[in-house]
Amino acid sequence: MNFKEVLIDKYPYKVINYSNVFSREKLDIGTRFLLENLPQNNYKYVLDLGCGNGILGINLKNKQSDSIVYFSDESKMAIQSANQNYNLYFKDKAHFFWTHSTLGIKQKFDLVICNPPFHQNNTIMKGIAINMFKDSKKVLLQFGALRVVANRHLNYHIVLKKIYGNVKLINQNSKFVILESINK
Repeated sequence: MNFKEVLIDKYPYKVINYSNVFSREKLDIGTRFLLENLPQNNYKYVLDLGCGNGILGINLKNKQSDSIVYFSDESKMAIQSANQNYNLYFKDKAHFFWTHSTLGIKQKFDLVICNPPFHQNNTIMKGIAINMFKDSKKVLLQFGALRVVANRHLNYHIVLKKIYGNVKLINQNSKFVILESINK
């Protein structure tokens, strides 16, 4: 199987990326911005939704070693990448789901982190991300948090407010926003 090892700029990780995994050549700028804005609270159960190579969940686990991390992606190659990458850095067990969004995941989470896809080829498609936000609500514990990174122009704050009844702007730059909604 063809894979590529990538050193993640200022992060102390070398990751394995299989073919067709998002951001195979280098860390994308949205993920980089979310990495800089991961929550500092301690979370027991964490889901890296649409995990790609798993760098978000891995980074969070590195900062919060007691967390139990779950990884979900509809791409088999992404799940294989995330699994191998996790095992490069940790000896304990993580959970990997090759599935659409949260389908088949029974665990409830304190935190869901997500850099949702918003385009397919050159077409903007908000529907996938919106479904991921709705699915996240179903697997979050009461007062659990969904933290996402998104391009500013997508206006996901409106969608999250409708789904969760609340949304907080955590950080922003000229291109991206970091948003958080609490499951109340």
